[in-house]
Amino acid sequence: MKSVLFWVLLVCGLSVLSLMIFGRGFGGGPSQPVTANGDKGPVVVDEILPLKPSATPGKVELLETEFDFGEKEVGSEDQHVFQLKNVGPGVLDFKMGSPSCQCTVGEITGENGEAMSAGPLAPGESVKILVKWKMNSKTEKFRQTVPIYTTDPENRTLNLAVLGSVVAAVDADGLEMPTNATLPLLRLVPASPWNFGLISNTEPTIVEGYVGSKTLDEFTITEVPRENAHVKVTWQPAADQQIKANQSRFGYVLKLEAGPEIPVGLFREEIVLNITYGKKEMPMYLSVQGRRSQSIELRGVKGANFNPDTNQLFFGEFSASVGKKAKFLLVVKNLDDELVLKSVEPSGARPQVRLLDTGKPFGNSKMYQAEIEIPPGQSVKHQGTNAERVQLRFNHPEVPELELSIDYLAK
Repeated sequence: MKSVLFWVLLVCGLSVLSLMIFGRGFGGGPSQPVTANGDKGPVVVDEILPLKPSATPGKVELLETEFDFGEKEVGSEDQHVFQLKNVGPGVLDFKMGSPSCQCTVGEITGENGEAMSAGPLAPGESVKILVKWKMNSKTEKFRQTVPIYTTDPENRTLNLAVLGSVVAAVDADGLEMPTNATLPLLRLVPASPWNFGLISNTEPTIVEGYVGSKTLDEFTITEVPRENAHVKVTWQPAADQQIKANQSRFGYVLKLEAGPEIPVGLFREEIVLNITYGKKEMPMYLSVQGRRSQSIELRGVKGANFNPDTNQLFFGEFSASVGKKAKFLLVVKNLDDELVLKSVEPSGARPQVRLLDTGKPFGNSKMYQAEIEIPPGQSVKHQGTNAERVQLRFNHPEVPELELSIDYLAK
């Protein structure tokens, strides 16, 4: 009896020792789940989206996994839309992981414009993943990623990446400076960007700020010409009280003026000022933003996704030989006559826009049905920063033109 007990204890002890050393049970199979190495280290994929052995898997199709923004200025913002499609015979589950830094934010939109955070996707269905980006780093090059986990056995983890290079660095006081700058640091108050808020339709909207130096007794400012200068910039030497309040030795009061001619909706503009001290010169970048109230608003878009903050329509991918259409509503106020779409500029733009009916009462406004069509033609890619922009010119005294950004891929 003692002999039998001895052998039982011996076998059990060896089994436990084997499990501790090799991480295996009696079956000899691996005890660790499948992992994938992302930018933030190992990620346990099976714990996030476990596979179902009995289910027919879906299959991921991505038109691209990375996008190059090119050269960007520190503090600037940009975005790009990635499209994920299930081309497999079964259902595809997916889930967004944590971005590689807080500057990158992913937003998922379904085929009907609904917000999503995860799957499933039926065969043939697709989603758009909007990756927003803002660079605050002093590095000359950047690459940031958003991981996507899926139940595609061949693509368990996918990293959507945005990359580019930085042409300026930022000091602690908010001044954007080239990395080889030798001038003493300046202070920009408030830090960029400056916000106009809601811009008046009848009179200029003004914001003021300050730029000064803790070490310079004097410097000069000149403005670099802009292609589309919607914001007027003026400056004058600051009074002694202002200089003292900003703990400077010298400075200027900057005055920015946005008039009623600012495009309707959300706008952003980059102003470049040259700072000169003696024989030295460096650029200072000032971003401004605001929103002009809209007497013409797009609503109820069908056939495309719409971002009202940027007046951007996302058509996604479609056959170039077939084209694509979307319908929407125009809600118009402060106009006694019927709305007239006078033209679409540039005249050679591929997107075509037309009004489909006369206005119908809608509270104190009128509502019009409209259509935008990308007709059949050649294959072309207008996505991200290369989206096609068109100006709709109306007979409205407050909104003579409305700019739309059209994001699409015709294959």
